[in-house]
Amino acid sequence: MAQSSFPFGSSQIATEDQWSSMFRMAQVDGVRATDPTGTNLRVSGSNASTVAVAAGEAWIQGTYYSNSASLNVSVPTNSGGGTARNDLVVLRRDPSADSITVQYKTGGTAFPTLTQTLNGIWEIPLAQVTVAAGASVVAPAGVVDQRWFLGRPVALSNSGSRPPATKGQLIVEGKDVLLGNGVSFDLLATAGSDTGWKNVPLASGFATYSAPCSYRVKDGMVFMRGNFKKTSGDLPKNVVTKFATLPAEARPPYTRFAVTATEWNNYSVGGTSVGFFHARVEVRSDGTCWFLVPQPSSPAYCDLDSFTYSL
Repeated sequence: MAQSSFPFGSSQIATEDQWSSMFRMAQVDGVRATDPTGTNLRVSGSNASTVAVAAGEAWIQGTYYSNSASLNVSVPTNSGGGTARNDLVVLRRDPSADSITVQYKTGGTAFPTLTQTLNGIWEIPLAQVTVAAGASVVAPAGVVDQRWFLGRPVALSNSGSRPPATKGQLIVEGKDVLLGNGVSFDLLATAGSDTGWKNVPLASGFATYSAPCSYRVKDGMVFMRGNFKKTSGDLPKNVVTKFATLPAEARPPYTRFAVTATEWNNYSVGGTSVGFFHARVEVRSDGTCWFLVPQPSSPAYCDLDSFTYSL
């Protein structure tokens, strides 16, 4: 298989096929427009034996096309029987004729297919046209827009000097992706962030029980895991106790609460054994983390695996 590359000083573009091969990768085929509801190369019917193609520009396989005024295209009479005929108006790039032109393709019960041959005839659709049985004219409702449109490159921007908010224009500002709606830009998405798992700084007198206490901030959510114990003795009961302080990146705007698991403890109520295995954990806006064990006996550890909150 032969390899080729261009343009270079010793291998310049010498043919239209080379030009097309390179530039068809720089832009998708389509009509140039600032809004898909615009009239650029739009096809319309008016109860006449022609359809009109409005002025406009297009790009097909790396080749530029322009139509500077409304163009009337003849519609053949549907004399094929008692059924409607489905036709297609296309832009056709024909390198053998060195041209791009509007063409009318007649069909049948189904619409014609597009001809698309690399470095040969290449068509893109402008409109579907339905011609009633025995008719030689096309009503406005008989034309359905099928135009493809040029793509727009994503642009870097800042909120103080944005480009025009053309429909479909994407801009990136920091981690925000915004989409033009024709008047202004709408926030489309914010790039995700993930700190990965980081150790929770435990307060003096506390240590890991069996799994290190850690937190993770991902896409605006804080996840916690692990468990902790006192460095000596069991956890205190029936008293709100601070066990850690989270860094600023994990601090909620207001206090968040969760019920988490603790060591199983039994005690007797009227001769019946009752089990307790929970604690209330809270994270305050200053990052301090507290727990409360509402049990008659003190557990050895408290777990954080079920604690998740939004920032």
